[in-house]
Amino acid sequence: MIKFSDDQMRAASIIDKNVCVNAGAGSGKTEVVSYRFKKMHDSGIDLSKIVCITFTNKASQEMKERIISYIDDDDLVDDINVSTISSFCKKVISDNSYYLNIDPNFSVISEDEPEIMVKSIISDLIFERKDQVNDLGKGLDLKSEDLKDFIYQSYSKLKTFYVDIENLKKDTLEKIRGAKTYKLDEIISRIMSYEDQAQTLGLKANSKLFKFFKNLSDLIEKDDKEGLLEVIYAYKKDDLGTSKDLDKLDFMEEVNDFFLKVLLGYEKDYAKNYEDYFDLIMDLDSLYSLKKRERGVLDFNDLEFYANKLLENPQILRAEQEKYHYFMIDEYQDTSDIQKEIFYKLCSREETLDRNNLFVVGDPKQAIYSFRGANIKIFKKTQEDIVKSGGEYITFVENFRTHPNIMNPINDIYRLKMGGRYDELIARKDPSCLIEETKYVTGKKADESNDKDHSCLEFVSNINSENYMDYAILGRKRSDLNKYEAYLNQKNIPYYLFDKKNLEGCREVLDIINYLKYSVYGDEISLTGVLTSNFYGLSYKDILEKNQTFKKAKKDLDYFSKLVFDLSKSKGIRIAMTRLIDRYDYLEKLGQEGAIQGQANIFKLLELAFAFDEKRKGIEFFIDYFDSAKGLDQMQYEDETSPLVKLMTIHKSKGLGFTSVHIDNLSKGEKAYIEKYVLYTGENSNPEFALKFKRSPVRYRRLVEKNKNDEAYENDNIYYTAMTRAKDKLSFMSSTGKSGYYKNIADSVESLKNSTSPLSGESISYRIVDMNYGDMQRAYLDQADSQIISFKDVNFDKPNTYINTSITEILDQGNEDVEKVEKQAYRKSDVNSLFVGNLIHNYAYLYDGENEVVINELNSLNEKERELCQRSIKNLKSLINFDCDYRAEMGFTYIYDKLKFTGAIDRIEIYDDHIKLYDYKISSRSKESLKRKYKRQVDFYAYIISKSTDKPIEVNLANLNKNYVVKYIYSDDDKREVIKMLDDYLKEKTDKEI
Repeated sequence: MIKFSDDQMRAASIIDKNVCVNAGAGSGKTEVVSYRFKKMHDSGIDLSKIVCITFTNKASQEMKERIISYIDDDDLVDDINVSTISSFCKKVISDNSYYLNIDPNFSVISEDEPEIMVKSIISDLIFERKDQVNDLGKGLDLKSEDLKDFIYQSYSKLKTFYVDIENLKKDTLEKIRGAKTYKLDEIISRIMSYEDQAQTLGLKANSKLFKFFKNLSDLIEKDDKEGLLEVIYAYKKDDLGTSKDLDKLDFMEEVNDFFLKVLLGYEKDYAKNYEDYFDLIMDLDSLYSLKKRERGVLDFNDLEFYANKLLENPQILRAEQEKYHYFMIDEYQDTSDIQKEIFYKLCSREETLDRNNLFVVGDPKQAIYSFRGANIKIFKKTQEDIVKSGGEYITFVENFRTHPNIMNPINDIYRLKMGGRYDELIARKDPSCLIEETKYVTGKKADESNDKDHSCLEFVSNINSENYMDYAILGRKRSDLNKYEAYLNQKNIPYYLFDKKNLEGCREVLDIINYLKYSVYGDEISLTGVLTSNFYGLSYKDILEKNQTFKKAKKDLDYFSKLVFDLSKSKGIRIAMTRLIDRYDYLEKLGQEGAIQGQANIFKLLELAFAFDEKRKGIEFFIDYFDSAKGLDQMQYEDETSPLVKLMTIHKSKGLGFTSVHIDNLSKGEKAYIEKYVLYTGENSNPEFALKFKRSPVRYRRLVEKNKNDEAYENDNIYYTAMTRAKDKLSFMSSTGKSGYYKNIADSVESLKNSTSPLSGESISYRIVDMNYGDMQRAYLDQADSQIISFKDVNFDKPNTYINTSITEILDQGNEDVEKVEKQAYRKSDVNSLFVGNLIHNYAYLYDGENEVVINELNSLNEKERELCQRSIKNLKSLINFDCDYRAEMGFTYIYDKLKFTGAIDRIEIYDDHIKLYDYKISSRSKESLKRKYKRQVDFYAYIISKSTDKPIEVNLANLNKNYVVKYIYSDDDKREVIKMLDDYLKEKTDKEI
């Protein structure tokens, strides 16, 4: 058993009181919750009377496995109730379905289905109400194709927060129609009056308030009423500026109040649009409910709504309270209002939480699910209620995941950012880590547009190939990970992207859906799709000519597709699909292609088919479902322990930990997009709603302001959550300027440069990789005419388009015997030159001329290896100039005809009139011998750089072992030799292909 701290043991042992545990990141809360089951079992409590609610199915399974390991009694496994809130609510509804007048055999639709069902209804409503919908779109400045998404998103938000739409409509329209309307003449008269008052106050000509009235009076003088209205529509309080003078402050408040009233009056112009919107939403809700009732299904929102409704019945509530005596809620910071109501009902009789049976655990600093309806204030409220009930509030302050040199800076950052709500964590891991910040250039010039691309490549290029599973790349949105995914592909680094979308568009799924379509409808489009797929592999030429190959394949298809159709009717869609897949060895074909994700998607397809079979929905419904589906999740077949790089959103990373964590661009705007609506849920479940019409900015802006504090609170939580996923190494990306979220923490981050570890007293290893290296650097990746390419120019769908090679491979050709002798010499030597060389190259990459780099691996070297390593590092420092713009270990991709090269140049220094190229060697060779062996390699590097600059290139072949540099200027003759070498190699490769 692990050794628990006093606070952890206390949390696990208190059973006869309510308990609230504030458990910071990596503080072992899951272990404590699991051990608490054992303590309760040991005290004689029936395990079947305990309910534990977790956030995800995966977390439920992991929790149950830990509990089983503690209790160690197979007979009790079925008594352990660990589930998600949805599963718990479903059980409550199933046990009491009679009271709701619903089918006790109801099923719950998957997360994907509501969107498809709702959007189908929206399409019909838009068609039926063209005029009202067009007016709505015009007022919101939305294109017709965007209206469906807008209606769906806003409806989903209202449903997620369980808003009573009819009451919201009534309240909103009353406020809009109750506002006073000002006529334009009255507005002009008031403006002129204000202008007179402003003059008597002696405003300065350069003040905002003076300029504001000057602008308005000019428009009035020109009789430009339209221009005047435009200024009023765009009015914000900031237009008036600020003042410390009390008289001016009172005046400005009066002016501001008047203009806000004017704008509120203009909202009446949109009252009809609001009414049409709410009517549309209410009809959509009714039709969606009807459709679910017809199918005998519920969605996840229904589960919570109906369970809560059932518990309002005293008889049902008593029965459920008798059934369950103890409740433990994990990740309580992400609880919604309705979920809290359910827990409170089950844990209360006469007074709030008077059953003394509620245990909640979570980290308020990781409350990041408000978009799913979670209320960030609930944890604090429950904490207060538990203490008031005589219960205990316990804080876990030890972190067992994150390195001290990462955890302590995080403490420094968020102590300032979160203020009084931040509980510092004490890191218990041994020291030695690295915090990195990759900075990239921002700007509006076209030639700066890909600097972030370079930073992504910088990170990907330095992933350690020996242990891919150590790395996790986190982004705010799924789309933030696209560039990393492309570069990982380019570098042939194995990775897994969590929550892959567009199952419906995957080749393997389309193949099978086309086959099913043909078996049902026999149409020509499906026929072409099936015949050119992996099932038959015909060419389009075969189909156009209708040759013998085509006729033979079609005859076979016609015969077997009829069997598939008959099977789907008699045995079900899943059986028919299984027979189809087996007949063509489709899974095996995907396996031969290495398409593991494709194989997994086939299993997901079979799962969906089984769901349709259970609902007795025929093959036609199944086909229609995929025709209208959009953004379905692909199958997840890997997890955080898989031996590959993980890409995921920050939200998906919660609860996980990784050796090395990289966070995408912190300089992004804090709000990724601006919605055309805003919902404010209110302090006391009193929601307010506004649409963003051109002439009604006041309500919208006011609700946006009200939401701002909560959004800032959650932004802090999101990045805190991301940073605390790191165990030993944390890196993140930001621009060279202070923008977006980064500007809030920039000063704290910069101060890390002078930080020391409180445990060891040594400097914290922190570095900034600044990507601002001038025009040459950007051209190096992005100039199209230079044949230097970025990932987006390479056709990865056709991997055979290019011959992958390296300059080392070309130079080694024909020198196999020499290389063999040298390798044998290395094997016999006491020095592992390759390992030492890698250490020195890593040192050269990290060393910036000032901050020393610690190489922990030195301890694992023998005496000769350590001596060589230390000598080479000393020589490196004497040979290299750090008072210049430089780039260490610059990765590149270069296309020469059909040859594709990837590699890295050890160092480039950029001066006004020339460029220096460095290649490091650790060798015993003489100058002449070293130059003879490696000249063509460094000439090739110079050739690549010359594509992007006219500056002379000085080549430096640096032997760090013997402390000398071979220098020469790259010449036209060198260029001709490189081209000849490439042409010869290309010809040889092409001849072999032929």
